[in-house]
Amino acid sequence: MSPPYLYMETRGSGPDLCLLHGWGTHGGIWGDWAAFLAASHRVHVIDLPGHGGSGAQADAEGFVLHEAAARVRATLAAAGVERVAVCGWSLGGLVGLQLVLDAPALVTHLLLLASTPRFVNGEDWSWGVAPGVLDDFAADLEEDAEATLQRFLALQAQGSPRARETIRALRAALAARPAEHTGAQPAALRGALRVLRETDLRGRLQALETPALWVGGRRDVLVRPAALDWAAAQCPRGQAYIVPAAGHAPFISHADELRPQVEAFLSHG
Repeated sequence: MSPPYLYMETRGSGPDLCLLHGWGTHGGIWGDWAAFLAASHRVHVIDLPGHGGSGAQADAEGFVLHEAAARVRATLAAAGVERVAVCGWSLGGLVGLQLVLDAPALVTHLLLLASTPRFVNGEDWSWGVAPGVLDDFAADLEEDAEATLQRFLALQAQGSPRARETIRALRAALAARPAEHTGAQPAALRGALRVLRETDLRGRLQALETPALWVGGRRDVLVRPAALDWAAAQCPRGQAYIVPAAGHAPFISHADELRPQVEAFLSHG
């Protein structure tokens, strides 16, 4: 196992809040969203193993969910964080969910943006993507990693009437960081795709006592709104909010609509 601490940037003051990015990106993706949250919270933006500033910290197997959650926990503990709200986007939401299941006393609120306890379809689950979609991304990584990442980035906005603006905003946020804190290790990308393909945390949601808000876009082609409604209903303190015209990145495409919902959620126990 690699050293436990991950790259982290901290800004703002107030209750602690941790942001966890999605597959193939880094903490810079949060851009204006982090600035908005930092007006009322001490925001900790963490790069997941093998991504961005944590690029040298890929696991031996590339990316392992419970180890990623453990490293987020260790990184926060090293910064003196004892209680924290967690906001995770897509893969980051899955890491956040694993974190709160492993350490429920640590997390005050769990905000999941376009994330789901199971990302792929199966015999008893039809609200994900076909397994072949992630298999194709894994195969394409071996041929042309950069083109694969750009294609995946385009999927984040697919279906939204603001697709072009969203893609431009995503790329600008990712490019705003110094080069040494960007990029992703191929092994981490492969491992994280495996996590998305194989993880199923549905059976553990009923034990989740932490307040959980599942946010999605009605036009998301990767995470179906019905999956978020179902997940919220399983959680004792769960709720769902679906942005009608958004795709997979509602915190970028529809930030103004989303902010009041998030503020209200984070301000209540």
